[in-house]
Amino acid sequence: MPRPAGFFTFVLHAHLPYVMAHGRWPHGMDWLNEATAETYLPLLRVLRRLEETGRKAKVTLGITPVLLEQLRDPFFAEEFTAYLRQKTEAAR
Repeated sequence: MPRPAGFFTFVLHAHLPYVMAHGRWPHGMDWLNEATAETYLPLLRVLRRLEETGRKAKVTLGITPVLLEQLRDPFFAEEFTAYLRQKTEAAR
């Protein structure tokens, strides 16, 4: 078997400053909502699809404590649901 030419490491790093007490726009909850809807959830879907097909996702994902604290806050869950409803209605 030939030796590999090299190695590649795919490292993703996620961070947002604390935005939950900063209103909605432009650097408040909408920033966190947009990042979740357009980056974090699509990435999670891809990783789950890889797992379902038996492929191993060789990814390193770092999430800062500040971001993680916001994502697990019940207030974020409520705000994110409202954000998605508003975006869905706007699309209609």
